[in-house]
Amino acid sequence: MLLPLVLLLVIGSFPATVEANKHRALRFGQSTADYIEWSPNMAPFTRQFSVCTWLKKRHQSSNPMVVYYYPHVNHGYSHGMIFGDNGGYNQVVGSDINLESEYNVPDGEWFHVCWLWSASSYTTTVYLNGKIIGSTATNQRELRTGGTMCLGNYARVKSSLYTFGGDLFKFSIYSRVLTDTEIRNMASDICSNEEENLNSIRSLRWEDIILQERSGSVTEITTGCPSPEEIEAGRQAKMLRLIEERLETFESRLQNTEQELARTKTSLLQSDTKLENVTASLTATQEKLKNSEQELAETKSILNQRLNQTENKLENVTTSLKTTQEKLKNSEQELAETKSNLNQRLENVITSLTSTQNKLNDTEQELAETKSTLNQRLNQTENKLKM
Repeated sequence: MLLPLVLLLVIGSFPATVEANKHRALRFGQSTADYIEWSPNMAPFTRQFSVCTWLKKRHQSSNPMVVYYYPHVNHGYSHGMIFGDNGGYNQVVGSDINLESEYNVPDGEWFHVCWLWSASSYTTTVYLNGKIIGSTATNQRELRTGGTMCLGNYARVKSSLYTFGGDLFKFSIYSRVLTDTEIRNMASDICSNEEENLNSIRSLRWEDIILQERSGSVTEITTGCPSPEEIEAGRQAKMLRLIEERLETFESRLQNTEQELARTKTSLLQSDTKLENVTASLTATQEKLKNSEQELAETKSILNQRLNQTENKLENVTTSLKTTQEKLKNSEQELAETKSNLNQRLENVITSLTSTQNKLNDTEQELAETKSTLNQRLNQTENKLKM
């Protein structure tokens, strides 16, 4: 019962496919009355654009026109665009290039074509089935807005010379020049979603064009791409398979979980026994802790008493130290005074000693002079005695 309920819930949660007609193509009749004509907003494309579409040729005319856009001014084609399905028309802002020799595509088969233009280089480049088949310089003009676009014939005068008469699919205009990779991806599969991946720059969309009012015989046809219903059914089937795979995974994981749970229960029983032992040990430890706390309290009390005693002794020592410091200060002052007195007395002694030294020097000089005089007189006396 669980699986169907889950599937219904999941499937019911997916949004329904919208814009179903975007998966259909348009088949144009082969008369001059078969076309689509309207005035789109061309403001995003005045400086650059990429026009891409799938085509199928079913009719031969002299100058088949897939799209003709002309502004409502004199010589509107000189500021517009004209593209065909046989390479004859690749015209932007009045400049054209003939690529009929490059359009080697058979009638009755889908092919992809892109026309790229930029005012930064004033160049038109044409891609056929994802490959460049030609390019040309254009007049240095911008694409003008406020014009009329016609799909399937000449915009101003309908003529059998310009009848398209073929099939058109995914015609869109992008507001910038697409890259080679984007164009190749787009051309690789008519049923791809590459166009929708570029929705941010897809300013003129096929989903909107197919809803435009049609003239004559322009009918919707299938393209071989999956219908919205088929896409939705395939998506639901894919989701069903994904859900079944996930359910199988969940069942396997549940079985593993149950086995793990059994092992956990066994382990839990063993853990209970260990827990009892640990509890008993914890009780004994708590008793020891209680005793230790009591002993710690007693030790703390003793330490506090000792600390108080030590603080008292420290206070006495501090007082004694202050007294000693005061005595030391007085002693230092007395020492300084004594030192000053001694220095003064020393200076006096040095001064007295200097004076005595000077007197001694004078006495020694006077003694030397006296001695010299006595020696002279003695010599004189000795000389007299000899005579």
